[in-house]
Amino acid sequence: MPFAWTARPLFRLYSNELDTSSDFTAIFRQEPNKLKDEEILKILSEYRKPDKMSRLTVVPGWLKVKVEQIKELPKNSLTTSLSPLKEFPVPPKNEPTWELMEFEGDSEKDVHPYTTYVNHLYVYPRSLSFDTQKTFTRARNLACVVELRASDEEGAHALCNIYGRPGGPLFVSQCFCTVLHHSTVPTWYEEVKMKLPIHIHTKHHLLFTFYHISCEPSKKRESGIESCVGLNVEEQALPVASHLPPGYLTVQPLGLGKGYAGPEVSWIDGQRAIFSVGFQLVSTVVTRDQHLHNMFSHTDRLLDPKSTSLPSESETCKILKAAHAIQLPYCITFLPTLLNHLFSLLVVTTSEEVGLNIIRVLIHMIHMIHEAGRKEVLQAYIKFVFVPPSVKSLTTVHEEMSRHLPILLRPANTDFLVVNKFMHHSNFFFEIIIKSMAQHLLATGRIKMHRNERFSADFLFRIQNLLQVLCPYLIQKHKEMPEETQELNRSLAQFLKKCLTFMDRGYVFKLINSYLDKFNPGDPKILYDYKFTFLQIICSHEHYVAFNLPFIHTRIGTKTRSEYMSEFCLSEEFCKQHFLVGLLLQEVRTSLNEVFQVRKTAVATLRDLLAKHELDDRYQNKGQLSRILALYVPWLGIVLENLNRLNAIQEESTKQSLDILTAHGSNSHMSSSSSFLTYKDTNSSSSVGTPRSVNRLTLHLDQGQTASFRDSAYFSAIAGQNLINGNSSVSLDSDTSTVSGDAQSTISQETAIIREPDNETTKDAATKTHLRSHSVTHSSQLIRYDKLHTTEVKDLLLCFMMVVKYLDNQYLIAWWQQCTETELLSFFRCIEICLHQFKYLGKRHIATKSGSTKPGAIKAMTLPARMQPPDFSGDVPSALTIHTGSNSIGRDNIQQIVGDTESSKLYQALLEANMATEVGLIALDALGLYCIHFKDNLLSLQGENAIMRKVFDIYLSFLQVGQSETLFRHVFAALRAYINNFSVALFQGNAQFCGRLCYELLRCCNSRLSTIRQESCALLYLLMRSNFEFSSRKGLTRVHLQVIISVSQMLGNVIGLNNARFQESLSLINSYASSDKVMKGTGFPGEVKDLTKRIRTVLMATAQMREHHHDPEMLVDLQHSLANSYASTPELRHTWLETMSRNHVRDGNFSEAAMCQLHVAALMAEYLKLKKVHPWGAEAFNKISSNIAHDERSLKLDAGVQDIQYTEFILLEQLEQCADYMEKAERYELLGELNRLIIPIYENKRNYEALAHRYKTLAQAYSKIVEVTRSGRRLLGRYYRVAFFGQAYFEEDSGVEYIYKEPKVTSLSEISERLYRLYCDKFGQEVIKIIMDSVPVDPSVLDPKYAYIQVTSVTSYFEKGDLEDRQTEFEQSHDINCFMYETPFTKDGKAQGNPEDQWKRRTILTTLYTFPYVKKRIAVVKRRVLELNPIEVALDEMQLRVAELEEVVFSKPTDTKKLQLRLQAMNAGPFTYASIFLDPSHASQYPDDKLDDLKDIYRWVAEAWEDIPNISLVRSWKKNLDHEGGHFKLESVCETQVEDENDKLVLLLENVLGCDDVNAEDIIERIANDEIDEITDNDIVEILAQGEVIEEEEDYGRKSFIPHLEGFKMIEATLQEFVKICYTALQINGKLISSDQIEYQEVLRQNYQKLCQELSTLFGESLWPDEEIGCFKRNSQALFSVISGASGNSSNA
Repeated sequence: MPFAWTARPLFRLYSNELDTSSDFTAIFRQEPNKLKDEEILKILSEYRKPDKMSRLTVVPGWLKVKVEQIKELPKNSLTTSLSPLKEFPVPPKNEPTWELMEFEGDSEKDVHPYTTYVNHLYVYPRSLSFDTQKTFTRARNLACVVELRASDEEGAHALCNIYGRPGGPLFVSQCFCTVLHHSTVPTWYEEVKMKLPIHIHTKHHLLFTFYHISCEPSKKRESGIESCVGLNVEEQALPVASHLPPGYLTVQPLGLGKGYAGPEVSWIDGQRAIFSVGFQLVSTVVTRDQHLHNMFSHTDRLLDPKSTSLPSESETCKILKAAHAIQLPYCITFLPTLLNHLFSLLVVTTSEEVGLNIIRVLIHMIHMIHEAGRKEVLQAYIKFVFVPPSVKSLTTVHEEMSRHLPILLRPANTDFLVVNKFMHHSNFFFEIIIKSMAQHLLATGRIKMHRNERFSADFLFRIQNLLQVLCPYLIQKHKEMPEETQELNRSLAQFLKKCLTFMDRGYVFKLINSYLDKFNPGDPKILYDYKFTFLQIICSHEHYVAFNLPFIHTRIGTKTRSEYMSEFCLSEEFCKQHFLVGLLLQEVRTSLNEVFQVRKTAVATLRDLLAKHELDDRYQNKGQLSRILALYVPWLGIVLENLNRLNAIQEESTKQSLDILTAHGSNSHMSSSSSFLTYKDTNSSSSVGTPRSVNRLTLHLDQGQTASFRDSAYFSAIAGQNLINGNSSVSLDSDTSTVSGDAQSTISQETAIIREPDNETTKDAATKTHLRSHSVTHSSQLIRYDKLHTTEVKDLLLCFMMVVKYLDNQYLIAWWQQCTETELLSFFRCIEICLHQFKYLGKRHIATKSGSTKPGAIKAMTLPARMQPPDFSGDVPSALTIHTGSNSIGRDNIQQIVGDTESSKLYQALLEANMATEVGLIALDALGLYCIHFKDNLLSLQGENAIMRKVFDIYLSFLQVGQSETLFRHVFAALRAYINNFSVALFQGNAQFCGRLCYELLRCCNSRLSTIRQESCALLYLLMRSNFEFSSRKGLTRVHLQVIISVSQMLGNVIGLNNARFQESLSLINSYASSDKVMKGTGFPGEVKDLTKRIRTVLMATAQMREHHHDPEMLVDLQHSLANSYASTPELRHTWLETMSRNHVRDGNFSEAAMCQLHVAALMAEYLKLKKVHPWGAEAFNKISSNIAHDERSLKLDAGVQDIQYTEFILLEQLEQCADYMEKAERYELLGELNRLIIPIYENKRNYEALAHRYKTLAQAYSKIVEVTRSGRRLLGRYYRVAFFGQAYFEEDSGVEYIYKEPKVTSLSEISERLYRLYCDKFGQEVIKIIMDSVPVDPSVLDPKYAYIQVTSVTSYFEKGDLEDRQTEFEQSHDINCFMYETPFTKDGKAQGNPEDQWKRRTILTTLYTFPYVKKRIAVVKRRVLELNPIEVALDEMQLRVAELEEVVFSKPTDTKKLQLRLQAMNAGPFTYASIFLDPSHASQYPDDKLDDLKDIYRWVAEAWEDIPNISLVRSWKKNLDHEGGHFKLESVCETQVEDENDKLVLLLENVLGCDDVNAEDIIERIANDEIDEITDNDIVEILAQGEVIEEEEDYGRKSFIPHLEGFKMIEATLQEFVKICYTALQINGKLISSDQIEYQEVLRQNYQKLCQELSTLFGESLWPDEEIGCFKRNSQALFSVISGASGNSSNA
């Protein structure tokens, strides 16, 4: 008896891993009264609760059990019936392994059809309640014995079919249960396994015998207590008898409690059921389902050939109807047997009613199994089990099913549930029919007969009838039952596909045709899905290629034109010869006129089919795919028909070819919508409305054209039979097929049809090189203009490229020969679109797209896979899924299948990359083939033809679209061949080809991949060398210019080129040129080096432009340097000047913008002059600006430049524009000079209206000059010196000085703040330092961690001779390049000091260009520094005061406020200077008598010789003055003995420039006229005021100043001039003041009088003016004496 138990989990906690540990935690005591399953399960449920398990009694001991996971089947394995799975020797080398029986569950998902023989019964004695019995006195130690007996007779023995225990016999006749000590209510847990007999009869029963086992050996007794049970395998509770008499099985209750019939039995406990027993039947022979049992029994009777009495038909129908109640688990487990019985019964019975009921039962069972999700058992049955019934019959399963199904499914049938179930699971029945047909042909040997003789005409008629019955359900029920109709459509397709294998193919083609005839144009989308699913399945037949009778290769030249057209177009002949291909292409072509979903499905069908061809292992030999793809040549024409519907590529390079294509349909016009194009005929009386929805499409049909699809005559022709049905509804008189010609069909609401008049088919012959009566693109096909979606475009082009790839070269050449020029352009346009559509976008783009794309959305496309992975998308309707017989899958499903894992994204990227490379290689092959065989066509008109342009566009597209390294190598090889073969097109005539090629090659020179850079450098070098050779080694002018232009374009497109990669490429090109032995000794290497040098210059400037895009001055500087680098290329220089002009206008710098426009005009003029079109060039602009001729006279002309066409008219427009800019800049004075250039051109053209306008504009300009001069309100800008210090920040600009021109009245603080903010944003606020003073900066003492900016205000500076030419304010503000600023200092180091100690440093800066210029800042190229001593400082200050007062006094009208401000400061500085510098202590150290003569000479020279420049007089003064000794050279003259005093003057004058030939008479004449022709005092002062500019000092720091004595006298003169101008100012102010200012005027007059008195004391003469005359008395000799320091009587003159 059991005394202990233990348990351990089989799997680890929180995981599904098997726990292989062998130890058990503890062994617990088994309580005798807790042996029931419920009690044990309760304890096990608390196994993981320590508090519960702690209450159990632990038995000392341990137990180990080995648990191991089996990875492969163990050796010497036995089944549950102890039969070896594989024979092994006895005794075995390894221990046998016994398989445990897995009991089937009650769910249909846990059962499987029986495939092996098993007939076991498991018996489980449960318990016996003997606690209340009174029959036996001792019944405590009870034992239970189980037997299986076949008889109840006396002396009968138990059957020996109970499996024995291990170590004992294999089978025993009895099985003993354990004995429970002293238990009157024993509970057993034994399992008794017994093998049931095959044939069980009513005498078979189980006998349970109970024994009391005595524990005392001397009292060993037994008492037989017996119970029996029949083979009812449900758990039962049985009464127990004290003994069983013979024949005990006959005991039956009489009912109503009246006892039992049969032998008398003594029952224990009043026949109460005190013994419980359980059973588990595992049998593949015996079923527990009563209906199934009845079914088997009944069919056995019907099929038993020995049976004499057959059941009636009604009884059979009743059994069949009851079979609907068979439980699904039993139906599945006994499915093979059940179906075999039914099919056997189907062929045996002659009753139609029985046959129909059998079909109903089959439909019901198949439906139940499908609904349970166990359709795989049906597939297994069809594939492995089904065989024709072995019973004798005159008919077959396929014949009977084809006979009964049409009857059962006809529309008159009211049992619509049967019809619906059949539609959903029709595939099973069609598969059974097909397999029955195949086995019938093999069994009867009819497989060897002709196809049209294999099956009876009756059977063929029934199949056709079956299709006619089923087709209406598809058309009518697709909305109500989409899933059922879809399955039916697929089943029919699979059925007809397999019929092609066994039946007459002409007959099957008829069935296919009749089926497709049920569909009409305008059907709902789901019907189109059905149609193309049907076609896809049909075309997936393994012998599809053979069905289509592919072309046999023949010599191309032997064919006639009509034969070509029959092969290249969807002609009637083509469709007869290649039925399935023609059918598919017609349907796809027609579907392109439908909505997007329909088009996508149609093209995907064709795409998958072509992919299947390519992946088919049978067709991998050379030439096989070529023959197959020749069947699809009409697809090329179909694609070209729809070319205008493909998405256009936004490339300017393709615009011209697009125009050519659209010009083919000269009557077609683009509508305002981008999605639709409508055909408009001005002669048509009707018009078409605008489509109301996005799905509304427009079709065009030619009037009188018969639209058709198929002809039943094809099938007879293919099958070799006569026409069965002579009434053909199809015509193929024309070579086009558009929409069905069925008169009863309705046009889709989504489609509008426009019929065009016949005369619209005429074309403009000028657009073609030749005309043909037929066209490969079906020119009569209606033209559509709505755009196709990107996904369908890819599918469509994928098929296109597939045909081009595998089509034999000779066929492709022949096809090209039949094409018109427009069709060839369309073909190459398709190739170009393919490159852009399939370009590889990168793994990151694909990952982003896959992450953002929802299931069911449009995906990226790749080639189909060989096997179809599982589809995880749940929201895609099953009706839309297209499957193929080869399990291929469309590219649009790949992405949603593979998911979003990294590996799947990598796989998707790999597919995309391979696709891009494959498409590129196909395109290269096609281009190369065409270029070889049609070279003359391409070179017509020296390459100036549309086809050459398109071919060239495609070659460039390879470089524009990112390609793989593998493809790039082929591309560069193809381009090398192109350069060698088509040099005329590249280097002669239009430079467009060469320019675009240079651009793309330069872009590739910047590639990150070294291989691509090397290839592109080699190709660019080959281009240069080819150009050099083509020009007879004269130069590479065209490539040179185009490379420069290309670099500019790339920089304009923000392509970064200034990097190590591009520099490496330039060096590589140079190395090619230097190492080319053939080119040594020519000018070629030098030209290549010059070109690369120019490129590098442009790159550096451009890189800095990007770096300094926030700095307007630096940006314009860089743009200016770029414009200068393009000085020999008018187009590029023009572009950059225009860019600079726009920037200046944006910033309000109109003067600079005007200069840019003037430079452009000069550029044009120079170009026209070199072209000998115009007489003058850039030199004509000298009077406007000296910069223009300097910049614009370096233009060079190149014959290869064809893209600029400057004319005199364009020049005139530019000059007019310049005039407008001048006016905006307020530089009206320049309009005169500009109009002197414009007016002669208008005069030559006799354009008097324009002349009138010019003169009027000029008059207005002069009026404005007068106005602004009078008002003084024109502000032409201010100038500032800006110096930068800090090598770490400003780099090459460190230490460089610039002159900045700022607009209007920009103050020093404003420009300083602007520069501070600008460079703070660039370098950071913490490193920028502004130096506000003008002291010289030593860069070596500055902190290198900071960036320093010094800003100084400067003014324009002129030499005295320049001022004579620059008299107006404008002239002193225009075309200037010399500026100055002053810095005060003292000798002791201070900036400011007393007047007698105050020095001043004057810095004069000269710029490279004059202002205004095309830029706002110009670098300083020359620097002079002068130091002024205190006298010169005082003199300069007083001259400034005088100039200020003169400005106010002489201006009209007088500005009263400014005048009074000047008068208020009248006494501030002049008297201070006078008291200091005119003090007697500063008297001259020169002898008076020797100074007088020289002063007189200079006074006379200043009066007389007007043609001698003032600067010469001053230099002569210096020449006659000995600075070192303080003596004059006059001393030597005085010592000379001469007769007259005048002779001494002659000797002195010889030292004066310009007075070499003077004589005594001249001196006498001048003295006589002294009072008549005296010069003004101002003139004398100005002459003597030139001392500070006597020498042009270029060395920094050199000092030049006048002597103290001379400065002293000059101050006196300046003070007198100041007194005079103050007097004039007082007089004017007295006239202007009002009555309330009289007192103010009197104060000013008193101050003036005080100043005059003090100065008179210093001068020794009265300075007060003569009140009567109203002015000072003019005596030039006296004034000159005062200025020069001479006494009044020093001269005799």
